[in-house]
Amino acid sequence: MDLDIFTGTWTNVTSDSRLIHHLLDLYFCWEYPTLASLSREHFLADFAVGRPRFCSPLLVNALLAVACRFSDRPELRAESDRPHTAGDHFFSEAERMVREISDRRSLTTIQALGIMSIRLASCGRETESRYYAGQSVRLCIEMGLHRHNLEGDHDDNIVELATFWGAFALDHAWSLTSGSLPRLSFLPRFPPKIRPSPQIEDALWIPYVDDGMSTVGPMAVFSPFGKF
Repeated sequence: MDLDIFTGTWTNVTSDSRLIHHLLDLYFCWEYPTLASLSREHFLADFAVGRPRFCSPLLVNALLAVACRFSDRPELRAESDRPHTAGDHFFSEAERMVREISDRRSLTTIQALGIMSIRLASCGRETESRYYAGQSVRLCIEMGLHRHNLEGDHDDNIVELATFWGAFALDHAWSLTSGSLPRLSFLPRFPPKIRPSPQIEDALWIPYVDDGMSTVGPMAVFSPFGKF
């Protein structure tokens, strides 16, 4: 694959790259700040050039399935007159990919399982959501992400930490919601948390909607792709 001329969309559901960018803008505006299961900067860098290190078709389809819940566009629904079916086609594709994976021990798979759990929770499918959240945090332990090694590659370190803490937060969110013990209830030593860069921390949040950037408040560029 020639990374310099990559023009793919990472999904077989649609070839409309503008729509995919729009949906990712919605995800990173509304869902990502609440339960972040990945590093936005590393994901977007690999998404843009077609590199499968921190991006994958499974992860992209999972993200798009969640993002559709923030859109009113009928074309994003499996049934145009039923809003609750928004994103079903992306989620079905993600489910198919999960079933076909022989080895789920990868960062993007762990991230995708957590995001699929969030999507299921938004649809009221609690049992399935908890199952995917549990899969995500258990895979973190299997891969040893809780035994973080700061001597490795810097980019790997950042993404591994984001993946672990995303799965950890989701597991504990379900624990608080259901009144049950978290699957990851004790570790003798936790890995360090990520320190956001000042640029990210100081960035002005602007609501992003189907029509593009909201004009409420001072204008700022929040969207990772810019305004279409």
